[in-house]
Amino acid sequence: MQGMQLDLNTKQTKEGQLLVTVAMGGNVMSKQVFDGTDGYAAAQGQKMAFTEDQKTAMQEEATTFIELQGAKAKLEGIESVNGADCYVINFGAKSKHFYDTKTGLKTLYQNTVKQGEQELVTKRFLTDYKAVEGIQFPHAMSQSFGPQKFDFTVTEIKINEAINPEDFK
Repeated sequence: MQGMQLDLNTKQTKEGQLLVTVAMGGNVMSKQVFDGTDGYAAAQGQKMAFTEDQKTAMQEEATTFIELQGAKAKLEGIESVNGADCYVINFGAKSKHFYDTKTGLKTLYQNTVKQGEQELVTKRFLTDYKAVEGIQFPHAMSQSFGPQKFDFTVTEIKINEAINPEDFK
């Protein structure tokens, strides 16, 4: 962003807790904290509690493997994503998950959140899958926020590492 590298760090627990920090030049620019039921976003010294829509979205985002929530899954059809046919699955919130019909890998996560009177659609494209402890994880992500686009390269994934519970407060 503006010629500087952004560092994205995500911590997640099986209890549905999530911490996402974005830093630039070693300084935290924004932070999202979700304890499983409630949370907030902080940026530039401002702290804002999540709305009900944001809490619902965060509950889904904080689910380690949403695919294991099969009872909520609803197949909406097949759509093309970057030239590949993908199954479109809705898990009950305002999001859609797109899975390549040939590989079965998730290629796109699309979320719609209402902010005031406006609906904001974010898209996260997932590519470069590699196995970590036998599980395929995307190692390249491209995220759009309206007209802005950010490309992320995953440098490290840790599984079953100890996380400080204070991180989610």
